[in-house]
Amino acid sequence: MQFYLTVKGIVERDGKILVLKRSALDDHLPGVWETPGGGVDKEESPQEALKREILEETGLVVTIGRPFNVFTFRKDTGEFKVGITFLCKYESGEVKLSEEHPSIVLSSRVSLQNYHPYRLSMKKSPVMEMRYNERGEKEL
Repeated sequence: MQFYLTVKGIVERDGKILVLKRSALDDHLPGVWETPGGGVDKEESPQEALKREILEETGLVVTIGRPFNVFTFRKDTGEFKVGITFLCKYESGEVKLSEEHPSIVLSSRVSLQNYHPYRLSMKKSPVMEMRYNERGEKEL
């Protein structure tokens, strides 16, 4: 079976998480909120790909941290994808909009559920899960 590797990043800046709205013209799940990321190019590591994709999509420079989640999904075109989500830390840059993502929000962890970035956009297979209480503090 052939598959493609994709990467996503949970970018934290000032205690908030970056979420992007997919373009209404996107060929897969238009209008859905998601975290930044994209495909891994030939001879590119997942971390290099994610750093590139986040810069292209948002204008932000980030440090790529540890893997958070592994997921799979099938695009409407039938293409099968395996994805890795990484935790990322904001380093520099100002958020910019793109044709791919006409809306970008920095969301508190508490209100992040309003955007449903994973539940709506991809089937999730958690490797690790982080939980936060109502004050946004990490729980064990």
